[in-house]
Amino acid sequence: MSRIFRRKRQGKKDAKYTVEWKEDGKVRRKIAYKDKQSSNQVLAKLEKKVAQGETGLVDPFQEHNAKPLTEHLEEFRVSLVSNRRSPKYIKLICGRLKKAIGQMKATRLKDLEQSKADRFLSNLKGSASTRDHYAGAMKQFGSWLRRLRRVPHNPFLDLQRVGTEAQITFERRPLSSAEIQQLAHASATRPAKAYLTTHPNAKPETLAGLKRRGERRALTYFMAAYTGLRYSECRGLRWCDLDLDTPTPALVVEAHIAKSKRRDRVPLASWLAQRLRDERKAMAIDLGRPVGDQDLVLYVPSNNRLLEQLRKDAEWAGIGLKDGHGRRLDFHSFRASCATLLALAGVTPKETMRIMRHTDVRLTLMVYTKLGLFEDLSQAVEKMPGPKE
Repeated sequence: MSRIFRRKRQGKKDAKYTVEWKEDGKVRRKIAYKDKQSSNQVLAKLEKKVAQGETGLVDPFQEHNAKPLTEHLEEFRVSLVSNRRSPKYIKLICGRLKKAIGQMKATRLKDLEQSKADRFLSNLKGSASTRDHYAGAMKQFGSWLRRLRRVPHNPFLDLQRVGTEAQITFERRPLSSAEIQQLAHASATRPAKAYLTTHPNAKPETLAGLKRRGERRALTYFMAAYTGLRYSECRGLRWCDLDLDTPTPALVVEAHIAKSKRRDRVPLASWLAQRLRDERKAMAIDLGRPVGDQDLVLYVPSNNRLLEQLRKDAEWAGIGLKDGHGRRLDFHSFRASCATLLALAGVTPKETMRIMRHTDVRLTLMVYTKLGLFEDLSQAVEKMPGPKE
């Protein structure tokens, strides 16, 4: 049943025609043109589409391919937001996708081809890790398109990683337990002492505030180094996530702040649990009220600000920003320190992997456990039994 008709509305002599047809057992209507012949052509196309659908000839991806790629990218960005990915992560992923798609001159889904992606990556300037990150972003976008059945297959599925150990251009240095202690002490004492050098008549309450903030940053250093928490996880930690009054104190990393988007329980050393109990009492004094479950535990400023303070604390403590192997110091170095300290303490790789919340033990061993120092190897060799005399 198909027809074309026009309803003349009051005050409108040139009303548009309406086409009516039946599809999937339902009567459908669509506004066409003022011209009857053009409207009949619209109806003919719709009838042909229905006929092709009945014989299985309609492309199931036709509707999605008709949309500009920019719309798909925007919907992908919204999906990242709904999955509670950080704004920084979303900006980086979407920015690289836009650059890649722009260089490939792709405007529709059908333009996304492996050969174009390979050509873009081969011409990309930067390190191997940057190249691999672009490839990972494209594979993630392609997987999302496939999962929502917008494309028949992931067009970037076969993009290969090229990063190798020899191509790593940035490696973080681990800190020893003594260096972590020195860094925390510098954090607690440096702000007030440094302020006094330029403000000799500073008010006691100002110096006390600087000291208190430094002490809170020192606790952040300890938490990152002895739990392996990442920057975003430290920043989102609330008191309701801590379980301090049990024989086995622990913290819970909620899924919405975890990199893995998985809820995990992380054990706490008894001395660190006691520092957190002391911090809760100190915070109650600062706030003038009991500490609430939703109050943030740690003082974690913006990433750039925290890195600036970390570097100043390291220089004050006499800790180099680079070690003898050229490895650099930043906040993520605390996570590498955690894995390394666990390894030096004789903790098994499997246990370390669980504490670090990795899904692959190779990542724990190759990236985060920095046992490359000669003295560490010397100690390991000395543990082997020698020949009997």
